[in-house]
Amino acid sequence: MSVAEVRAAATDLHWREQAFGEDLVVLTADRPIPIGRIGFQPQLEFRDGGLAKIEFQAGGPIVSANECDRMLAETVVALESLVGPLNSFRAPGEFGAVVEARATPGGSEIRYYRPREALNAGIATQREEMFIQVSSIAAPVSRELVCQLGIEIMQSLIDFDPPPPPTEAQLAAAPETATEWAIRAGPDVTGLVMPLEAMGYVGRVRVRLDCLVIEEQRVNCAVQSEEPVGMHFGDAALAESRFNRILPVIDGQPTLGRRVQFTVRYDLAGSAPE
Repeated sequence: MSVAEVRAAATDLHWREQAFGEDLVVLTADRPIPIGRIGFQPQLEFRDGGLAKIEFQAGGPIVSANECDRMLAETVVALESLVGPLNSFRAPGEFGAVVEARATPGGSEIRYYRPREALNAGIATQREEMFIQVSSIAAPVSRELVCQLGIEIMQSLIDFDPPPPPTEAQLAAAPETATEWAIRAGPDVTGLVMPLEAMGYVGRVRVRLDCLVIEEQRVNCAVQSEEPVGMHFGDAALAESRFNRILPVIDGQPTLGRRVQFTVRYDLAGSAPE
């Protein structure tokens, strides 16, 4: 679907159009639309002329984190009538221990996390023909507790469930190859894999991955080093690496079974919760 087709299909909405470079156009609706009892602001991303991602954002001050949990559950139930149950486990950016899991009458599963003090989060996903993620974050902003709700819809993900990470012995025995990618994970993937601990973090992130090339030009990696530690950025880099595909031949040699090392870099300016 193109920008023109969206405008023609949603004539009841006025859209603000922004272009970022040659390959990214963002449409933002002039007003929220109701999903259940909550008004969500729609935003559509187009890459290379086609619709790549749909986002809905809502939020505001709340009295307690339980209120944010309730709004997330209401949103998931409202979506069930349109897309079916959101019961896929887990999303690419879900790391750490689940504090609580709740099932809805329609068969969705909502998983709740508490990555750090004063930060509560919940996530429900569906990974079928489309990838759908519904999430909430309750956190203090300027001395006020705020709930942020989000819905993300995009084409089905192409990552994979990796085998156990390579051992040091396996890596040491494999001949090395250069890092030349046939496919690189895009900014949408980077956004999906960011750990909840990244909320409010300002600074640079560096993760060094040590990998073996496996079937279908994929890489199966282990974290060699990460900075900062203890915030699941290593897990995020691993998740993002599953969307990469290396060239099948580099410098005249097949890459299958070879060792490849590379650094994943994130420079984070921080986000609203503090």
